[in-house]
Amino acid sequence: MRLNWLLGVGLALAAAGCHPGSSAPPPPKDAAVFDFALDLPAGCPPATPNEKGVGIPCTRGGGECKKPGVPGGLLCTCDPLPIIGAYLNGVPCICTIGGPNLTTNPDPCAANNVSCGSSATCCPYTSVGFFCSPDVCLPGGQCINFTPPDAGTGG
Repeated sequence: MRLNWLLGVGLALAAAGCHPGSSAPPPPKDAAVFDFALDLPAGCPPATPNEKGVGIPCTRGGGECKKPGVPGGLLCTCDPLPIIGAYLNGVPCICTIGGPNLTTNPDPCAANNVSCGSSATCCPYTSVGFFCSPDVCLPGGQCINFTPPDAGTGG
C-alpha cells in the first residue's frame, strides 16, 4: 500500500511537465528511481511560465525553482521528490506546485486549497497527492488519470 502511495506521488509530479529532461547527472545509487516516458501535447512545456512560476524550466539540482524573484513553494520535477527522496527519470524538468494530500478529503486540490495560477490546472493523483500542470500539457484539456486499470488490486 505504501509503495502505491509513493508511486502515486511520483506519477503526480511526473505529469506536471511536458518534454524530456536535459543531460542531468544520474541520481545517487541509493535513491529510488522511477522511469517514465510521457507523450504529451505539442507546445508543452509552455513558452513562458505563469505568474506562480508553474512551467519555469529547471534542471536536476540547478535550484531554478528557488532562485530570488521566483515565486515560493515550487518544486522541480527533476529533483528528488520531497518526503520520499525518489527521482523521476524521463520526465520534463519544469517547476510546479505539488504535494501529498495530508487530509481525509478525497480531492487533494480542494483539500489543500491549491491555486495553480493562470493557464494551469490542479490535478489530483487519486486522493494521495496533487500537482499543477500547465494547461498546454493536458492531453485533451484533462488531467492525466494514473489510476491503474485494476485500481491497484493487482488483479
